[in-house]
Amino acid sequence: MKKLFAYDSEKPSRAVMRVNLFTSLVLIVFGLFVEGNPIQSLKGVWTIFTSEGSLITDYIITAGIGGAFLNAGLAMLLAVITIRLSGATFGGASLGCCYIVAGFALFGKNVFNMIPIITGTWIYAKVVKEPFSKHVLTALFATCAGPVVQYCMFHNPLIDSMAINVVLGIILSMLIGFVVPPVAGIAARTHDGMLIYNVGFAAGFVCIVLVSILKGIGFEFAGRSSWCDQYNQMLTVFLVVLFGSHILLGFLLNDCSFKGLLNLPKHSGQLPCDYVALEGLPITLVNMGILGLMSTFYVLAVGGDLSGPILAAILSVGGFGGLGKNYYNVIWAVLGIVILSFLPSSVWALNEPVALLGALFSTCICSFTGKYGPTYGIIAGMLHISVVRNTASMYGWINLYNNGFAAGLVCMIWLPIVQIVQNVLKRPKKSELNLK
Repeated sequence: MKKLFAYDSEKPSRAVMRVNLFTSLVLIVFGLFVEGNPIQSLKGVWTIFTSEGSLITDYIITAGIGGAFLNAGLAMLLAVITIRLSGATFGGASLGCCYIVAGFALFGKNVFNMIPIITGTWIYAKVVKEPFSKHVLTALFATCAGPVVQYCMFHNPLIDSMAINVVLGIILSMLIGFVVPPVAGIAARTHDGMLIYNVGFAAGFVCIVLVSILKGIGFEFAGRSSWCDQYNQMLTVFLVVLFGSHILLGFLLNDCSFKGLLNLPKHSGQLPCDYVALEGLPITLVNMGILGLMSTFYVLAVGGDLSGPILAAILSVGGFGGLGKNYYNVIWAVLGIVILSFLPSSVWALNEPVALLGALFSTCICSFTGKYGPTYGIIAGMLHISVVRNTASMYGWINLYNNGFAAGLVCMIWLPIVQIVQNVLKRPKKSELNLK
């Protein structure tokens, strides 16, 4: 098994790449044959390329389950190839990056709208004379603004030409890819590494400015609501097998043991928290598998459906088991949302799609639990679900990482409050001062 994945504990990059590659191929094969008609799946991918992808557009409805999964696999494969060609090292961050790309290619992302943004970041790296390998993950995360291309194709009030609108969408997407890296650097300083989805936060601000400009010249933006509820049983089996295989692979690579698994909660999750570097790839894979299964069973336990967007959230939680998230620190923000839902005045239910997305993606601020304790994580979750329900319209529903942006706002408010509380609690009491 170690030879198959070329696993070397001292140099795990190649093995991490093969894990990403393996998962992308699983998605591609599943997409091609799940409906027994590979041609139909390929047609579904073309339908995705020529359809809108703003929040919330479930590609399972747009293109069928085969087309949606094939699109996810191709997007993840593009991510793996891009990282490899850039010369960057594969580690825990690349696991999170590739899995979130695959997930969001089930609602919003596709190869067509990803490439211009990646190209924009590549140009940025050339302009600032830095290696693209330094910015490649930011480029892939920035594809959260991919729906811009298709939005310009269908909603330009000034020009009727589809060809011109496609070019305009590509240019705007390249501009986003160029601008996001420096903005992300500034955004990271506002939350001190407490937010795992930093690029989603940065892209939100970029999209707010872009949408404001476009609205000023006549563009109109509206959200969508598309959720599939037809494949719960099939997708449950798929997710259990997928994440179960992660646990099994990690177990085998770890000399048929779970040694080191209990070390994960010792890490706060505050960035940088690369579990591949800290605990090794085998335990990271086990952590990813556990997180994926926990997320799946949470959705089913509250009566939710496994739609494309919900699968995206589950894949993202599992993927970031390589960076920041672990089976302990993710629990508490979700618990805060569960507690809040039981208030008599609550206007949403746990099994509503938006609430499910909010709960699963609230795990991106898991470091509040890891660094400060469960109480702070619970409150962070409550704040997150309250904010995220009101942010998507700010950028015309074109920033797919809406939860990342909302969580960034929560961090900006909650982190300084937590730090003040911590400082007060650490002050010595008067009686202690007198004794000294």
